[in-house]
Amino acid sequence: MGLKRLDSVCYLYAAYESLARMAETLGETGADDYRRRAAELKKNFNRDWWNPREKMWACSLRNNHTQTMDNYWAVIFPQETGIADPAKALVALNRIKNEWVNDEWGCVAQWEPSIAGKGVGVVHNNMLALTAFRYGMPDLGWKLMKLSAKAPLEERMLGAFDETMPGGGDIIQLWSFGPFLECLVAGLAGVHPQPNSVDLFPQLPRDLDWFKLEDCRIAKHVLTLEHRKTGKTTTSTITHSKGDVVLSGIFWLPADIGAGITMNGKAVKPVKQCMTPTGIEMACVKYAVPPGQKIFIEVEK
Repeated sequence: MGLKRLDSVCYLYAAYESLARMAETLGETGADDYRRRAAELKKNFNRDWWNPREKMWACSLRNNHTQTMDNYWAVIFPQETGIADPAKALVALNRIKNEWVNDEWGCVAQWEPSIAGKGVGVVHNNMLALTAFRYGMPDLGWKLMKLSAKAPLEERMLGAFDETMPGGGDIIQLWSFGPFLECLVAGLAGVHPQPNSVDLFPQLPRDLDWFKLEDCRIAKHVLTLEHRKTGKTTTSTITHSKGDVVLSGIFWLPADIGAGITMNGKAVKPVKQCMTPTGIEMACVKYAVPPGQKIFIEVEK
């Protein structure tokens, strides 16, 4: 492979973006410079690393700047970190969903003409699942989570999240179970803490009608989120169990929303804005819940 690696450039971009947000939150200088670096890197990345013929990201660049199309699972990272332009991200994700994921174990380490029955690393499933939820693909995210949940049943380390499936392994790795929990909280439940607020993007795949995330602690707040589907209506109950100030944020809406959206029984009109880190324009409403109270958001599909 080439000297410049796909995972490294993606997480360099994520580092610049994170440093910018940290500087802003702490009231320090440097945010503008970090954002400039991130924007420049993103522009160059989408020019240099995208292969329009393959409709996929290169896995590395050689010294002469030519691409290597090794088809490793690192092709998930441009979407996961948000460095991918939205249009390219959706094209890549659809290819990954259709050509990198089998029904037996999930997301394989490297694309091959036939991947049926191929084993996987648990982290492959976790990272692709988290990315799928971010892009509003809950069916793919949930499928991969259910496949990752087979890891504790592997005979080599019963009850633990092994590194690989099938066959298990002799070690427990943080990236086998840590991102799995992130898929539940930040993926399925869609809890995204911001410096002074909490954005929410809960989703339900087709074969799941209900979930409840209880006592989620974010700074000085304690949040409970219940998300239930009844017929064509999905009801989200946001309970601010504990906190010293109002809990507020953006509530993102699914792409296939219908005509009716209400908050505590009153009709609300959604607006569209770009969702970070995907950059995709999505509908949303703003919410605010005082301590000790709850609100109900109903969405008709």
